Amino acid sequence: MEINPSSTQHPSRSVNQTGTGQSSSSSNERMAAGMQAAAAVTEAVPVVTGLINSVSGMFDRGKKDKERQQRLLEEERRRHAEEMRNLEEEAERASQNRNQVKALRQENYNRTSLDLQKKQMEREKREQELSKQKDKERKNNEEALQRERELYDQRLRAAEERNQQLMADTKASMETDHQNFLATKAHMENTQKMESNMIKGLAGATALLYRELGYFDGAPENNENQNVHLHELEGAPAFQQMENTQPFQAKNEQRSMENSSSPQVPECFKCGSSTRMTFCSHFFCPNCHVNDGQVHCPVCQKIF
Repeated sequence: MEINPSSTQHPSRSVNQTGTGQSSSSSNERMAAGMQAAAAVTEAVPVVTGLINSVSGMFDRGKKDKERQQRLLEEERRRHAEEMRNLEEEAERASQNRNQVKALRQENYNRTSLDLQKKQMEREKREQELSKQKDKERKNNEEALQRERELYDQRLRAAEERNQQLMADTKASMETDHQNFLATKAHMENTQKMESNMIKGLAGATALLYRELGYFDGAPENNENQNVHLHELEGAPAFQQMENTQPFQAKNEQRSMENSSSPQVPECFKCGSSTRMTFCSHFFCPNCHVNDGQVHCPVCQKIF
């Protein structure tokens, strides 16, 4: 609040003037005093008015400050409410976003779970198919192996049976050959005995015949016509026919055995070669008695 200095100094000046004019009359003094008082009051009115105005202004300013504060508080309250509303909206949006995110996550989880279940079912189905296929392949392989084993066993049994049959046939053939060999040996021994007896008989008969024909007269060294008669005898048809007989061949064999350098091993019947072969009881040359790669004995007619 402001105070005018002139108004403050005027009453003192009036008092001073009143004090100095005590010698005047009382009426004048009273009039002067009244005038001074009126003037003082007049002068004081603006001061009081100013004071009142100042106080009113102070009150007004306080009221305005209060109103301003109220307005500020209201604005602050509104701003706070707005902020709270914004925060609530943001919180609600965030909640909605969280719910949306949660829903999306749940949806993704459900989709992923469904995909996993589908993949799991497909994998289990593939595993079952693979298992069935493997079981089928294993069963087919086992059946094939079983068939091969049975076929192998059949072949093995057939081979064993053939081998046993072959061994039995071979044994029987060997026994038959042995029996034939024994029979042939006995027959050849009998034949040899018969040939020997026949040769002896023929030799005696021939000697008797030669003696009767006069081919041998005296000792051989004194018989000049012996060679001539022998040559004639060899050229005769009867002698040639006799030469082809088996006793005469046996006699030639005996003669060749007697004239051989090794009389224990006779020479070949046909060519008299020193190369001999003994597959049976007879002696012969393989060069003379080989037909189609087989050795054929001319005596016992066996093929080796």
